[in-house]
Amino acid sequence: MSETRQLTQMLHMRTRPELYARLAAQAAREGISMPSLCRRILVAAMDAPASEAVEVPATRRETAPEDIQQLRGLRADVARLNGALVQAAIRVREANNFDLHSVVEAAINDNKELGRSIDKVLRRLT
Repeated sequence: MSETRQLTQMLHMRTRPELYARLAAQAAREGISMPSLCRRILVAAMDAPASEAVEVPATRRETAPEDIQQLRGLRADVARLNGALVQAAIRVREANNFDLHSVVEAAINDNKELGRSIDKVLRRLT
């Protein structure tokens, strides 16, 4: 039976960065997920049966180089789209279509935000 089907209740909590880092390091050393480690600690503290401490191996898929390349290609596409939107904004402004101009300007801002989001993901992955 999968972990999800065995464990139906969820517990959400906040912690200080220092404790989080200690938990993450300990889980990594033991090769288990952080929730598994936290379950084990809680079960021990509560004198509950050891069977309550379901342990799940830590799983984290390595980012494949082709995934990074695909993200970089997507970022380049977003940049090209931004250039086209800027040109469209110029044309509609020259045509005195101020209502459409504001819509295109909003699309430019949204597109720039999308580019920043992709950049953030790329920085995290590389």
